[in-house]
Amino acid sequence: MEGGYGVRVTQGMLANQFLENYARSLARLDRLQAQLSTGKRVLKPSDDPVTAVMTLRSQSELRAIAQYKRNGDTLLSWLQTADAALFEADDLFKALREKMVQGAGDALGQTAMEAIAAEIAQIKEQFGAIANTSIGGRFIFAGTNTADPPYANGAFQDVSGPAVGGAVGGNEALIEVTLKPGIELPMNVIGKTLFNTQDRNGDTFFAFLDRVVERLKNGQPVGDLLGALDEHEDRFLRTHTTLGAAEKRLEMMMNRLDGEAGITEELLSRQSDADIAETITRLNMQENVHRAALATGARVLLPSLIDFLR
Repeated sequence: MEGGYGVRVTQGMLANQFLENYARSLARLDRLQAQLSTGKRVLKPSDDPVTAVMTLRSQSELRAIAQYKRNGDTLLSWLQTADAALFEADDLFKALREKMVQGAGDALGQTAMEAIAAEIAQIKEQFGAIANTSIGGRFIFAGTNTADPPYANGAFQDVSGPAVGGAVGGNEALIEVTLKPGIELPMNVIGKTLFNTQDRNGDTFFAFLDRVVERLKNGQPVGDLLGALDEHEDRFLRTHTTLGAAEKRLEMMMNRLDGEAGITEELLSRQSDADIAETITRLNMQENVHRAALATGARVLLPSLIDFLR
């Protein structure tokens, strides 16, 4: 300045300046130590607002993918349960056809016919058990009325539309599971279609079995009912094939979700994870700077006029 006068630097100014620098150095040390301990580069939104927003979006997407995968696991359980039930039905159809072929001619006596009728009656009840297949207390062939067994009193009971108030039986409503936005797969096989579709004689499946049993009890051959048996068996086989296709699609969707989860996790890591080697290096450098600052402060702050007057 003019006149040879400069700014008067006091001991207090030096102390304040040192404390400010010391506080900033501690803050940098604290941030680097926090990054190292958490493994995260961005510790709070103010560190990097853009990255923070992208990180939140990635985390939200990962949570959504996890929920879709849980949906897929539930769907797979239902499909596998239905698949096992229809495999059992395939074996029962083989046994049923064998018995009906035995009772197709006039050569058997009344006693033999009645014995075959009794066996087919047992096969019918086993089909009834299949119709009442459940998982976790929910009947998989009952449409959305999963709380009530659809097979009762020797027939597949059905109700129109979604059941309410404890109505017995099944409906034709699908239970759909979301695996991605806009992608929903049916979780259930419509038992009403499977068991209550009428054959050429106007019989539902269980009514058809009742007709077979009644004819055999009366000593009448059942060869003319083999065509109706073909209709019912073909329907079960088509349903089983469709179920297999649904399982295949679910497998592809689950693989896709796994892939998306992996990509999103990698992106999240690039966005928010700290470079450990770089962070350690920076921490060591900052520790050295901090020690140097302390040493400089000790030299600047300790000497005073009093020290020289003693």
